[in-house]
Parts: sequence; structure tokens; C-alpha cells
Amino acid sequence: MKLIHYFFNNKIFFIFILSFILFISKWYHFIFIQKNIEVEFLFNFIADGKYWIPYIKFISELNLNYSYDPFIENLKILPIPLGSLFLYSIFFKFINLYSLILIELFATFFFLVIFFKILNKITNQNNSILFSLILISLPKLIFFFDINFHYIVNTLENFYSERPHRPIFSNLFFYLSIYFLLKELFEKNLNRKNFYYLSFFMGLTFSSFYYFFLILLTSLIFVIFYKNKKNLVFFLKSEYLTLVKSFLLFLLASTPFIINLILHESDVSKSAGLINNNLDRKLNIINYYINVFFNIKFVSILIFTTLLFLLFGNKENKTVMLFYVIFISSILSPLIFFTASPKTGLVYHFNNNIILCLFLFFVFSGTVLFFKYIKINFKICYMLIFFVICFNIFSNIKENNQNQLNLDSNKKSKEFIIITDKINEDFSNKLKNFALLTFDTNFMIWGILKNFKYINILNHMWTPKTYEMIEEDLIKNFKFLNLNKKDLEIFLKNSFQEWRYFNQNLGELFGYRYQANSLVTKNYDEFENEKIKNFIKSSPPNLNQQIAITKKERNRIISLFDSNIDYNFRKPEMIIINLDKDFLKKTSINEDTYCIKFKGNFYSLYYLKKTMKCN
Repeated sequence: MKLIHYFFNNKIFFIFILSFILFISKWYHFIFIQKNIEVEFLFNFIADGKYWIPYIKFISELNLNYSYDPFIENLKILPIPLGSLFLYSIFFKFINLYSLILIELFATFFFLVIFFKILNKITNQNNSILFSLILISLPKLIFFFDINFHYIVNTLENFYSERPHRPIFSNLFFYLSIYFLLKELFEKNLNRKNFYYLSFFMGLTFSSFYYFFLILLTSLIFVIFYKNKKNLVFFLKSEYLTLVKSFLLFLLASTPFIINLILHESDVSKSAGLINNNLDRKLNIINYYINVFFNIKFVSILIFTTLLFLLFGNKENKTVMLFYVIFISSILSPLIFFTASPKTGLVYHFNNNIILCLFLFFVFSGTVLFFKYIKINFKICYMLIFFVICFNIFSNIKENNQNQLNLDSNKKSKEFIIITDKINEDFSNKLKNFALLTFDTNFMIWGILKNFKYINILNHMWTPKTYEMIEEDLIKNFKFLNLNKKDLEIFLKNSFQEWRYFNQNLGELFGYRYQANSLVTKNYDEFENEKIKNFIKSSPPNLNQQIAITKKERNRIISLFDSNIDYNFRKPEMIIINLDKDFLKKTSINEDTYCIKFKGNFYSLYYLKKTMKCN
């Protein structure tokens, strides 16, 4: 009985048990059944979470400038969101890819604790646990009820998921900073210890996802003014030392990221969407947001939220007040950023943040309204907690089974396993001296994890090469595979996919270098035809994920192929060809130099003969 009493009264321990149940119900199939961990994360991970795995490895090795090229040294470093990835890297140092599994247990626990603490400002501890569980369960509703409504899906995915680096830790630091802001708002005088915590976690937020930082900074300024509106000058004079210490703590948390930004390769940050923000672009974006904010739908939402704030955001309900301020700050943040910053970020992130902050406001104002009229006793509360946990277990089992069915029926992943098993068996620990040539993203990540010394061509994210170097890699590997100019034209071809123009080949190799919309596409830029040109030039600035190459750029790259430049080239020990990529269909590999070790429906594997005798 004492154990049961402790279990129910020690809420943090109780939350950890709930977190463990959620965690184990998701990963039981992997923990208790022998699985290929590389396939699990490369073919069965959350959204595009696999793209962040190389970063985690690089940070764990304290090396951010691998060239994977025998002819290139002393590159600048990669720009990496260090704040949201360093925890992964600490665990990765000891348990490798299993760190991605273990970290989810702690992330789930911290999410529940943070929202338990925030909700505890509104209701009692038992109700706070229940509603925290409901919040973390909301994204699972997407899968369970097969919801396809874009705004709901996008909002809940941005609210919380286990995808590295965002939203798992970037959001946790954001929510934790909100909690300390809320604590400060409830304090009559400045709570120095709380303010120090807030400053530190704002630094981690800045290092993770600077879009959130602007919202927090604007909200913090409001809190300071609100609490000291009658004696602001006195506050600044009396607490200047606290403010200086807080700023130093912010720098402590954010300095590694700031140094990273100073020393990084600028072409890589351009590939991540950062471009020069000239006057024309600033006016373009501001005009875009004026149209958005004065749209009748947005004005209606703003009026409705303001009425809710006026009804519930009084001195007794400071939680509603703060989340209203956070929502307003999310509206102001893109205007502040694009007006002041010399660089443009990805506009759609700001838009997603506005929707997320609106969602948070509705959640907490709705919670206040709910508990104003409805009381939940102890027994009903724990019965509901039980049902929510059961829903999560059932949902996780359903999702796991579906994912496993998808993986088992994925012939591409089976061929991936055959090839990687064959390479591991044939070469074992020799891979550190070998080179790999592949245009397949999964094999690139696998090659990085297996410590290949050289990788002939890489996704823009994982090596701080300049655009010129990447173009050289593209041309010399095309020529090595005996591909021709028409194959390169196929590689560069623009195509319309669902709601945008998108070239996956360019996206993987150059990122956002060729994003195409009314913000970055110049009036004189030409495309294959008028249809593409008109669509792109009428695309709003938030359509950052549209990738299309202009005729001028396409012709420039093709001219490189036609040139007689003698590129330095080291023959790779292994070649893996994607048989389902159109531009690789005419690949011709010298049979005197290489032998084929495997050929399936999706991949073919070649060994350099002098490295391995062919059967």
C-alpha cells in the first residue's frame, strides 16, 4: 500500500512511469525482436528525420568539415542547429544509433513534465497529468483516424513529434522557456533563479530554431514591461547585474552555435534557405504579410482570440494572457526579422509558428474555460488517464504493425539489406580506407555511419563544399559512369508534383539553392515554357519548398559537362547504382575494372576488381 501511495503522490515519478509505457509501446517491436537498426531508421523513421543522423555523428566526433574527398582539405564547417542535436550526440558517442531510441524516452518525459507544470497553473496536479497526456496523444490521432486535413496534420506535427532536430528538442526548449516565462509572470518581483533558467533555455532555443527565439524575446519584453510598467527605470537600475548575468548565461548556451555561424560555409547556409535580404525582398515579404494579416479569415481569428483573451486573460488567468502574448509575438516576429535581418529565412516556418502559437492559445484558453465549468474528481481523472494510455498503446501497436507491414513489403529495403550485408561480410573493417559512389541518399547516410573515408558525391547537408565543388562532383561522376549530356538534362529537368514544381535530384544535391517563388525568382529569369514561368513567378514567398532550375543555370551546368576540364578523380572501391532513377538508366561501368556483385530491381552493386576478386 505504501508503494501505491508513493506512486500516486509522487507525480514526477508517476509521469516517468507513464512516459516509459508510451516509450515501450512504441519500440517494443524493435527492442524484443532482432531488427536491422540501420534499415529501421533509413526506411522507417519519422518523416525526413534520417537526414539529421549524419549531423549527430559529426557533433559526437567534434568534426564538422569532412570533405569525403581525397583532393579537398581544410574546408569551412557545416552550419548545424547544435542546441537541438547535442543531446543525441552525447548518447551517440556510447550507443550509436540506439541513442535515437533512448532519447525518445527522455523527450516524452520532459514534454509531459513541462506541460504538467504549465497546466498546474490552471488546475490541480491530477488534471494536469491527464491533459498533458491528451496533448502528447494528439499527433497520434492523425494516424489513428487517418486524418488528411492539411492544417490539422501540419499543426499537430509541428506541435510535437519525435523527429530530430525539430520538433522534438527545438519545441521542448521552446515550451520550457514558456514555462519559465509563465513562472516569471506569476511572480510579484523578479525571481533571479527563474530568470537565469529562462535565459539559458532561450539560448538553447536560439541554437535550435531561431524562429522560436524571436517569439520568446518579444514575449519576454512584454513580461518585463507588464511587471514593471510603473517603475521600469528603477527595475533596470536595480537589476542590471541580474540582466548581465542572464545575458552571459544566454551566451553560454548559444556561443557554440554563434561560432558555428561565423565559421560555416556560406553556400551550405544558402542551401538551407538563407539568402541575402535586400530592400526589394524586404518589401516583397512585408507586402505578403500585410495581405495575409488583413485577410478576412485572419482578421476574424484575431478578433476571436482577442475576445477570448479579454474574457479569460485577466490577472487571475495569467496563463491565457501569456499565450495570447505569444500568439501576438508570433505575428510580429516575421515582420521584425525580415525588416532587420540582412538574410531571409524560410517564410513558411514563420507561418507554421503563427498557427502553432494560435493552437497553444486555444488549448490553454479552452482548458481554462473547461475547468471553470467542469470538475473532475480523483477516480474519474485516473480512469481517463488509464483510457488515454490504453489508446496510446493501441495506437502505437497499430502504427507499428502498419510500419512493419510496409517495411516487410518494401523490396527496396530488402535489397538494401542484401547489399549492406554483402559489403560488411566482404570488407569488414576495411571500409575506413575505401570510397563509395552512389546517388542514393540512404546509402550516403549508411556510408557516413560506416566511416567510409571517401564518398564521391554527397547530399548538400553533409559536407561543407562550395557550389562549385558540388558541381564538379556531379560532372566528373556523370562522366565516370559514362552518362551523357541527355542524362544530365534528365537530372536537371523540372517537373510538377502535386502542388509545386520540384526537382528531387537538385533538392538532394543543392537544397534550397534553386528554390523558386516570387521572392527569389528574378523577373528576367526564364524557364522551359511560359506555364512554368507564370506559375513560379506567381508563387507566394512562403512556397520555399518549390525547387526549379532556370534555363540559364541549366545551360551553365550543361556547359560544364561539355568542357574539357580534367578533373581529379579517385576510382571508388564500391559503386551502388539506383536502377529506378531515370538519369542513371544508361549507366555503363567498365567491366575490365569493376565486377558486378549484385543486381536487383532497384540497386546494382559493383566492386573494384583490384580490391576484391570477382566470382
